[in-house]
Amino acid sequence: MMQAPIIGAFYQVINMYSLKLVVDAFGKSAVPEYLDLLTPITIYISAILVLELVWRTSQFAWMKSQPFVRGEIVAKSYDYVQNHSYTFFQNTHSGSIASKIKGIVTGYDNLWFSIHHRVTCPLLMVLVGIIALGFINIKLFVFVAIWSCIFFPIMLKMSIKIGTLSTETNDAKHTAIGLVADNISNIFSIFSFTSRSRELQKIKNYTCNDVARKDYNQIKWDFKTAITGGILYAIMLFSLFIYMIHLRRINAVTTGDFVFVMTSMYFVVDNIWRLVGEIGEFASKLGDFKSSFSILQTKQEVIDKPDAKKLII
Repeated sequence: MMQAPIIGAFYQVINMYSLKLVVDAFGKSAVPEYLDLLTPITIYISAILVLELVWRTSQFAWMKSQPFVRGEIVAKSYDYVQNHSYTFFQNTHSGSIASKIKGIVTGYDNLWFSIHHRVTCPLLMVLVGIIALGFINIKLFVFVAIWSCIFFPIMLKMSIKIGTLSTETNDAKHTAIGLVADNISNIFSIFSFTSRSRELQKIKNYTCNDVARKDYNQIKWDFKTAITGGILYAIMLFSLFIYMIHLRRINAVTTGDFVFVMTSMYFVVDNIWRLVGEIGEFASKLGDFKSSFSILQTKQEVIDKPDAKKLII
């Protein structure tokens, strides 16, 4: 499954390189011969065919494995939970238990999908794009590499903070779902003791104070991250544009090189921005997964000995 994002990371750079060859061919001659365009056309078509092949292979492998993995996750999670002592079920909301088992499956799906599609793809595309700049102009490579070394640590630190806040938010949400589920499962008792207003107020206080406050803090930090990334993004793109105009004016690069670098950098910066957003989203989903996974980290109080004999009644 992982070969697709790895091989696919080269597609955009190869695609833009074929465009550079076409632009250079038209620069040498107003009407180039088809034979002069054979190389870029071949590169372009071959890249499309290879990209389709690797992604369909990945999709086939996904189809053959993931449905059965999800089934095993549910079965093993339930098996672990059902072997807890009765005290565990007395002290834990049943709705929260069910919510966390569901969260493990959802968290696994989100985690794996993020790794496969949303993190690996843009990360490798950024690396390939930056390295490709070194073949055009080494100064461009150094400039973009330095900017990336400044940009990533800042954004990564802020994204990790989002992940921490997300874990706290999701823990609170699981508890809220547990409270609601327990009230619904015990609705006859609520009717009997005419405690609907009291139970509503209890849930409202929890969701509007604890859950909402943690959710707000997470969204606020995400907003700060977006502003910081936007400022760094604008500075880098403007500086690169001015520098490329300078290189073209002194004939240090061809017209095709100019087109290749500007399209590549728009693509690279776009993927960096996407990657930062995905890292934040990835950290958030990882926080949710960790929150759900805590149900399997609660130690069982009563465990059969490995060599226990069968009880004969």
